[in-house]
Amino acid sequence: MPKNEVHFRRFAVWMLLAVLWTCLGTSARADSSTAILSVSISDSSGAIIPGAHLVLRNSDTNQEQQLESGKAGSATFPFLKPGHYTLTVSKDAFADVVVDHIRLNVGDDKRLQLSLKVGTAAQTVNVDGSGLTINTTDASVSTVIDRKFVENMPLNGRSFQDLISMTPGVVTQSSQAGGLIQSQGDFSVNGQRTESNYYTVDGVSANVGAGPPNGAGQNGTTGSIAASTALGTTQSLVSVDALQEFRVSSSTYSAEYGRTPGGQFSLSTRSGTNMLHGTLFDYLRNDLFDANNWFNNHNGIRKTPLRQNDFGGTAGGPIQIPLLYKGKERSFFFVSYEGLRLVQPVGATTQYVPSAAVRSTTSAPMQALLGRVHANG
Repeated sequence: MPKNEVHFRRFAVWMLLAVLWTCLGTSARADSSTAILSVSISDSSGAIIPGAHLVLRNSDTNQEQQLESGKAGSATFPFLKPGHYTLTVSKDAFADVVVDHIRLNVGDDKRLQLSLKVGTAAQTVNVDGSGLTINTTDASVSTVIDRKFVENMPLNGRSFQDLISMTPGVVTQSSQAGGLIQSQGDFSVNGQRTESNYYTVDGVSANVGAGPPNGAGQNGTTGSIAASTALGTTQSLVSVDALQEFRVSSSTYSAEYGRTPGGQFSLSTRSGTNMLHGTLFDYLRNDLFDANNWFNNHNGIRKTPLRQNDFGGTAGGPIQIPLLYKGKERSFFFVSYEGLRLVQPVGATTQYVPSAAVRSTTSAPMQALLGRVHANG
């Protein structure tokens, strides 16, 4: 391959990546679905240590971020994706400190205080960071449902709506009126109106749904379950297989959530890792597995067809472009698809009408009235 052609292809690939970063990077860097980790560093006497070198590594992707502690002896890692992290702190004349098993959830703002001990570079102090779970930075009340919990729970309809109801202070509300004036939301959070909730997916507003007059998708100001399926479930919002975790902020949350006064539902989707992984699934119902409807049996009608298939798959891994770009430990992709096909059976129904004997004994005025109704169609 000519050398100029190789350079042109590499230039084209880098330009494409730059465009993608410009279009998508803003929302990825500045959304409410990320986490923040702040670190304060001091010595055994409590004196602050400026100029310490901090390396934060994502345990799933091996991506690293590096910072230097400032004059106040502190450093902040913003806009972190939910996941497990390892923090390494080093400083000349002090032993290195390694903090393992740091778990960051969506919307977290965690603080970590470390004390360095005098020692050589060959010495390392290991700290277990799994206990960094208590919120000590503000008075917000929230509940996180992570992916492990979602995988281990049986979910009716493959929807995470049932898990929202597990949050303290959340109750399910049914519509109190019919027609177009019915309640537009499903959950009341701490007594707030069901229309006061707010949904985001990876920091992007998800208060959209289908509505009158044409059933087309549109922006919504209510707290209804956004973009629900024909069965009223949440797969159109986020598929369970693509959901990393979500946080329900129920009270005293910060001003960054201030669009509505109700519950704030922050959903985070999954990301690819250094290994290529994928799943395929099909959850089905079929009349072959069911007995006939009682009313069908009573009227001598065979089983009506029932076909329900909830199918799809996921795929994720590093972005690889042969001979041009290797995204391992740098760039990743994740795609998800879920489809629903439903043929709903309708059982036999019975309608009662006046018999011939009753109609024959009807009075003359009533017969005349029935005749006029019949004539007018």
